[in-house]
Amino acid sequence: MPSSRRGRTASCSPPCPGCAPGSCDLGCGTGLVGFLLLQRQRSLSLTGVDREERAMTLARRCAAENGLADRAVFETLDIRDLRGRLPAGGFDLVVANPPYFPPSRGLSPADPARRQARTEDTLSLPELCRAAGYLLRWGGSFCL
Repeated sequence: MPSSRRGRTASCSPPCPGCAPGSCDLGCGTGLVGFLLLQRQRSLSLTGVDREERAMTLARRCAAENGLADRAVFETLDIRDLRGRLPAGGFDLVVANPPYFPPSRGLSPADPARRQARTEDTLSLPELCRAAGYLLRWGGSFCL
């Protein structure tokens, strides 16, 4: 991810600076965006969600190696199947780095994990927004 986009995402902070807010990173991959948020706000807790178990294993290991395992939980879940598995309205902040390209536009990566991350073949932007809406408390923030 370009450093300018990383900086904009990491500067998105929950609307309640004095509380201990919960955040969720949808399609978190190895957890980079979430780790940047945790570094910026010490009271923040993070739930990272991705359907790729390999990415979740790396995210958990990174959290442990960086002393963040007590503030970061990583769940192997399909974003489209969150209902009943994560709490409705349970988060103050939801972040996501959405898939970039609509189906059948441009070159599709051969690697299935990269294709999933870079195209809307398995998750559309409206589906991502619906998941964020389900997870956010009233007045929470969604940062793309």
